[in-house]
Amino acid sequence: MSPLFLVRLTDRPEGSAIRSRYLEAHKAWLGANGEQVRAAGLLRHEEQGAPFGACWIVAAASRGDVERLVREDPFWAQGLRASCEILHWSRGFPPQPVTI
Repeated sequence: MSPLFLVRLTDRPEGSAIRSRYLEAHKAWLGANGEQVRAAGLLRHEEQGAPFGACWIVAAASRGDVERLVREDPFWAQGLRASCEILHWSRGFPPQPVTI
């Protein structure tokens, strides 16, 4: 089993047009990379607020593999993302399988 990483992506404040334009390409890319990107979702300050980034759980052999994966995402390639934080992640709780 590959190590797990938490990836926190922050968008550029002026990036809403990029998000709209490349959303379908981004979704297709996530679907094609589902073996590695185990979970992905938007980050917002309020439930219905504007997204300012995303969080992913990624299974990969190395941090370098995660970095390459992030750079391949259409949102990164088209300039939506301002920054990316990659952290090693190990599940502590709950011990049973979780369906999201």
